[in-house]
Amino acid sequence: MSARATCTGCAGSRTICASLANPSPSLDEIAAATGASVSTLQRLFHSVHGMSAFDYVRRRNLNRARRAIEQQGLSVAEAAHMAGYRSASNFSTAFKRHFGISPGSVR
Repeated sequence: MSARATCTGCAGSRTICASLANPSPSLDEIAAATGASVSTLQRLFHSVHGMSAFDYVRRRNLNRARRAIEQQGLSVAEAAHMAGYRSASNFSTAFKRHFGISPGSVR
């Protein structure tokens, strides 16, 4: 992998992390911020991080929501909203797939 690939991949993840206040930055926004095309960003991001940018954002949001449930006592509905889910049910399904337990059992 070239230095450019690593640099662009890292810039992509930094942009995603910085954008977590908006849990779903678009690939167009991330690509524009890193100076790469969307397809190049997707390819480079996957080569650096071993997952798509979408999976990266989802995992970061689920991890952040789990910490908030554990440490701040957020309800499942509040954690779902924080993670960018409109439906607590969809959040619970994604949470259980990712962690192997329901969000209600984390509290």
